[in-house]
Amino acid sequence: MTASGCPGLSREINAGPESGITHAEADFTAGQSGPFFSEVLLTEPPSQLDSDYSQSVKDLASCSNLTLNSAGTSIAFTLTPLNFAPGATGARLDGSLQGVQLNGYLAIQRIGQAALLFVYFQIGSGSSQDAYALYTQAAAKAKSALTG
Repeated sequence: MTASGCPGLSREINAGPESGITHAEADFTAGQSGPFFSEVLLTEPPSQLDSDYSQSVKDLASCSNLTLNSAGTSIAFTLTPLNFAPGATGARLDGSLQGVQLNGYLAIQRIGQAALLFVYFQIGSGSSQDAYALYTQAAAKAKSALTG
């Protein structure tokens, strides 16, 4: 998947793993129509994590339009900043493909010496309930594993 539209956020999405960054990712899919979501934990040297996390928060908070491209299909999303969960910076994504409503959520949160990135997409629903519940579980798992 590639992205365009928000320079900082697109650069982060399009970049490959950088030297010094360790990440663990889990991707989940509920059938062919979703929802689809990913949980990603990133760690790197503390000073670099401070800088990169701060920049990621700024990039996500300032993005209003993002186009995601995958397998020859481009979907334009409008982003709306939101308080997704305590301590997290998030945005709601709204778009459509061939008249079908697509909705998603991006959230990032610092947890100890790591950053949790949460990406969620659903088809035909605008509800945030499932995304919020799944994010809450992901954050709880990360906090338990990273901060004891």
